[in-house]
Amino acid sequence: RRFEIPFGVKYGTKPEVVIKVVLDALKNSGFTDIYTSRRRFSRVIMTGMGDSSVNFELFVWVKGHEILFPKRTASRFLILIYNALYANNIEIPFPQRDLHLRSVDEEVVSAIKSDRKPTMNEQKG
Repeated sequence: RRFEIPFGVKYGTKPEVVIKVVLDALKNSGFTDIYTSRRRFSRVIMTGMGDSSVNFELFVWVKGHEILFPKRTASRFLILIYNALYANNIEIPFPQRDLHLRSVDEEVVSAIKSDRKPTMNEQKG
């Protein structure tokens, strides 16, 4: 059975480095239930550029009883990917949003600048 394990890394990371790091980690993992043939072999591909990350997928063929436990097997590969990225200082991003305020009451601006909390009257406006 083929497992497809999605993951993402921080923008600015070279895709070739990500692919090499993950495939090397898989090769050196000692997992005995990975199936390889001429047509079926593990690979990592870049699948897109998302809002917060450059996205990849690990494709890996698994044999034996691990097929019966897909969530556990997927978890093993996710942990492997996480540890490989961490060991190579490749960041896994988290979503970030910028907030743009169109208008703010002057009392709130003053409170922010003076580092004090606005009073209840200032909050009610």
